[in-house]
Amino acid sequence: MMGVTVHLNALLEAVETVPGPLDLAANPSTRHRITGCHGEFDADSTVPATKVWSDDRTLSAGADTMDLTSLARGGDLAAVDATGLKLQGVKVACPATNTADVLLTTGAANGYTVGTVRVTPGGHHLTWFADGLADVAADAKTIDVTSGDDDAAYKVLLVFG
Repeated sequence: MMGVTVHLNALLEAVETVPGPLDLAANPSTRHRITGCHGEFDADSTVPATKVWSDDRTLSAGADTMDLTSLARGGDLAAVDATGLKLQGVKVACPATNTADVLLTTGAANGYTVGTVRVTPGGHHLTWFADGLADVAADAKTIDVTSGDDDAAYKVLLVFG
């Protein structure tokens, strides 16, 4: 059995240089940041991480559905079945060549509730749910992906535990 270790480190930081007549020679800039979204997660952590799946995908006719009970992987790797596990985190990235946003939403049939994740062309989205979602089950297993760009591409990484 393969082990999973997740390293989470989300940081958005901006440095603002303060203009004007103020005498700020010692510290002419202000740093804006939010910290605290970091950690290492595995099967034994408080928020467990036991399975992971990632893929580079392209929509067909502007739509795709991810079935969390049967996430295919290439090569000799078995498909990922997240039944009985919670979706802990999702990372989505879209190339700048997409012509419209990519949306991840609760699936229309047997939907897994994730809210709405919107990723603009050239954008990235990371959400860490930290054990806050329901277990994947037969009646809660699909995430729909849509876009006004019929062949939009996206990269996705899902962590379960």
